[in-house]
Amino acid sequence: MTEPSRTICRAEVSQEEISALVVAAQRGDSEAFAEVFEVLLKQLHKRALFLTGHPEQAEDLLQDTMLEAWKHLKRFDGRARFFTWLCSIMTHRHYDWLRRWRMKTFTDWLGGDDESRIHTEGMVG
Repeated sequence: MTEPSRTICRAEVSQEEISALVVAAQRGDSEAFAEVFEVLLKQLHKRALFLTGHPEQAEDLLQDTMLEAWKHLKRFDGRARFFTWLCSIMTHRHYDWLRRWRMKTFTDWLGGDDESRIHTEGMVG
């Protein structure tokens, strides 16, 4: 396998080059990880924006995805494309965020004034 070039701003990168960068990143090369993430950034940002619907939340989700991917990079086994693996991480992180948001919203709703709590007591159980 040829050594991947370190040019981040190329228009097209082959799957073989992405795979080589991922292997290098799995060996601890943080620059290779940054490059592969940069190559896939535009596609990943579109996906994050699709999931969240808000640019600020998309940025947060993208950052969470990058951190989670770096933390668990050794688990990537190459059976799927790296982009697919990143999308899976992103989707799971988004579901986690939705669960937390729903729980907070429900807790805030229950924490309303006394009259609203009286009307909701029969609903909780």
